[in-house]
Amino acid sequence: MNEAELFWLRVFLSFIIGGTWLMLISVIAERKGTKLGGLLGGLPHTVLVALLFIGINQGADFAAESAASTVVPFIVNPFFLWLLATKARQSLKIALLLAATFWLAAMVVVRGLQLTDIWVNLVIWLAGMVVLLVRFQRILPVNDVKGAAVSFTKRQLTMRAVFAGVIIASAVIGGKYGGSVLGGILAGFPAGFLSTFVIAYYSRGLLFAQSFARTLMLSGAITPTVYVVAVHFLYPTVGLWWGTLIAFRISLGCMQYVVAPLVARLNRSATMSV
Repeated sequence: MNEAELFWLRVFLSFIIGGTWLMLISVIAERKGTKLGGLLGGLPHTVLVALLFIGINQGADFAAESAASTVVPFIVNPFFLWLLATKARQSLKIALLLAATFWLAAMVVVRGLQLTDIWVNLVIWLAGMVVLLVRFQRILPVNDVKGAAVSFTKRQLTMRAVFAGVIIASAVIGGKYGGSVLGGILAGFPAGFLSTFVIAYYSRGLLFAQSFARTLMLSGAITPTVYVVAVHFLYPTVGLWWGTLIAFRISLGCMQYVVAPLVARLNRSATMSV
């Protein structure tokens, strides 16, 4: 098998693995409730697969550079979701258009600035987190919604997996042909945000989708950022496989000990203020 054939095999595998993973998380979210779904949705499912396959094709150092370029998109993504969740009250199509336009405009700026320095990107990320936390209670003042015994057809599950898989495979291709910055930006595309929100909107309604988005905004900003920062430093030192395993374990700890308590505290604060 030549290099070109190996590359497209890896694109196909990233499509299958990433799409299946995100599909399973969407099912868990609908059955177990918006809080757990939002926490799980924030795990680095998309970026893990994208960066791993970028590293396999382009090398660990290249993937580490892409990881640094992904930090800023992860603080843009919660505001993408905020636009999607709030504007969907009028029209989901308009919400999708506005959110996508906002994200693309932000990424044009990011790519134009060539933000590859991990420390500069973290400063930008921290500034965005301050804005997000200050405005959090006003952004989506909704409560958690419990899950339900939902059944799914094979066609529904397949469509979910295909949608997410296309986004992840696109990140791998972008990393191959667009350079490390574009690869990092595409790896940070909010595929999980977009697909799970739309699925939740059509399956359970706007309130469920907004409640899911409330937790996902925080988990999706914090947990994958911790993962990509870990990848940035681990890939060049311990390699792709150990770097992926260790970084994912760190992100799990972040979800359990940082994000989950933060979400619980903010929810208690919202309840007391009512």
